[in-house]
Amino acid sequence: MDIYHLEGKPRERGISYGRSLKDIFPRQFALWIDEGMAAHGILDRERLIQEAQQFLDKLPLYYLEELEGFAEGAQVSVSHIAAWQCEYLARTGCSTLVTQADSVPWVGHTVDYVNFGSYR
Repeated sequence: MDIYHLEGKPRERGISYGRSLKDIFPRQFALWIDEGMAAHGILDRERLIQEAQQFLDKLPLYYLEELEGFAEGAQVSVSHIAAWQCEYLARTGCSTLVTQADSVPWVGHTVDYVNFGSYR
């Protein structure tokens, strides 16, 4: 497991993190979104685009700056980053749980409806 400690302003942190994943993220996105869920009819691509734009429009500035930095560092569009964040909203399957325990929010969801193969 890799642990990243990123310092600086939100955009600077995003750029650093994006650079560290630029060789992995675009392929992971393609496997999960395009070749995985969209290809198997589990994800509504049009809804994903709408959800992603709504997500970006509502983000606090500091978080938007970090996502924009990540996109720059990973050399992908910020809409790809937003789509990655929102894919669970546009799914037609799967289960998602949102809860709070001891004032700490927890989010979890299953991916038990199809096998997309190895991600490595």
